Amino acid sequence: MPPATQTITFPALPTTAVNAGPVTLAASASSGLLVSYSSDTPSVCTVSGVQVRLNAVGTCSITARQPGDADYLAASPVIRSFAVTPKPKVMVKVRTRAGRSKLFVDVNPNLAGGGRWTFRVQIMKRSGTWRTLSKTYTTQGAMQTRTLNLGEGVYRVKVKAGNGFAGTTSGAVSLLR
Repeated sequence: MPPATQTITFPALPTTAVNAGPVTLAASASSGLLVSYSSDTPSVCTVSGVQVRLNAVGTCSITARQPGDADYLAASPVIRSFAVTPKPKVMVKVRTRAGRSKLFVDVNPNLAGGGRWTFRVQIMKRSGTWRTLSKTYTTQGAMQTRTLNLGEGVYRVKVKAGNGFAGTTSGAVSLLR
């Protein structure tokens, strides 16, 4: 009796952030034989068993193969590609109210997870460069506004990376007395 044909079913893979951890592959062969995987883009992603390690931002392409055996012919390989995106950035907004020397800092990590966030305030020096003030501020949770009493000047906020998010720097805001 000649070997039977087989096909591979390989579900689509979702867009994934580079820092999200390994992606698990779940292809199957109609024969019930094991499927093997390889990366066609090793600079972006590598494969070990059924796990894909994300190495860089770009397009990750994975090929699923089943070579067959005495009872089944080799299946046609199936390629799945997905986008590997940068780490999401913490969202930070700095604002003030006219005539007040208060800086309002809103930290919102893309409406995700919460966690603890640290940030530092920078003031622009007369030379046009930024100087980091010594105090470190902390926020807790997915959204928190901190009110800072500061003197006249031009300020911005740098949020430290953490909780799977990339750090970011706000735009500049002027405080007047």
